[in-house]
Amino acid sequence: MLSKCANPACATTFQYLRRGRLFKFELDSFAAESPSLVGSNSPGDKKPVRRVEHFWLCGECARHMTLSLECERKVVVVPLRRRQSYRAAAS
Repeated sequence: MLSKCANPACATTFQYLRRGRLFKFELDSFAAESPSLVGSNSPGDKKPVRRVEHFWLCGECARHMTLSLECERKVVVVPLRRRQSYRAAAS
């Protein structure tokens, strides 16, 4: 359940969807052990499970940041690039 802004440096609590930006990511996790493999300790025992998680950035944070999924399937806060930077790079 969403309780606060996904920015770790922000303490704004979630109250309304319209006050910020909602993100949905599909993340991988590992199930404990499959019943047929109980007692086996090989690295392949854990089965990847895909789950959907929702994250929210408050309105103030969403003006300057967005969320991104890193290679390790970890959600991180990243700064938004300014539109002027794109124009300068295109020149």
